[in-house]
Amino acid sequence: MNRIKIIASSITNLTDARYFAAWAVEALSFDLEKIDRNEYFAIKDWVEGVKIFLETTEEFSDLDIYEADGIIYAVENKSSEDIFSSQTKVSASLSILQKLSFKEGHILRAGVEWQQLSRGDQLEWIKFAKENSCFLDLPLRIIDLEKYAESELIYGLVLRGGDEEKVGFKSYDELDQIFDIIEG
Repeated sequence: MNRIKIIASSITNLTDARYFAAWAVEALSFDLEKIDRNEYFAIKDWVEGVKIFLETTEEFSDLDIYEADGIIYAVENKSSEDIFSSQTKVSASLSILQKLSFKEGHILRAGVEWQQLSRGDQLEWIKFAKENSCFLDLPLRIIDLEKYAESELIYGLVLRGGDEEKVGFKSYDELDQIFDIIEG
């Protein structure tokens, strides 16, 4: 079991789905703009033991049709009344986020270029997410992830799937390194 909760996002192939499911992530998330319905069902049928989320920017009510556990809505700079579910992805500056109310499981993404923020501002983001039990969808460097994981400052992370090098083959060296850090 991972100390830091993980949502595996942008799943588009069976290789990624099985890899992340084997690591016992919190959920697999399929972006409906990147994968068609038939591919989604073909992949979904091969994995067990994880929640299945759908990512969308549109209002969506067909969960039963897709046999999914939840929806991740992507919203930018919206008021708290516009946050629909516990898996909403909110993209904004920290000053805007601090004015919103969050539920456990929201996903936070910096509305600015992460690498351009000072270390202090990055740390404020991470602390804010931890205090609100939110997942971070940020490009953390391995060295920073190690430091924050040791300090138990991270509640959850969003990791991404990607293209296969060829069908059924993909290198997971970088992700293996991340999971080794997360497992402590």
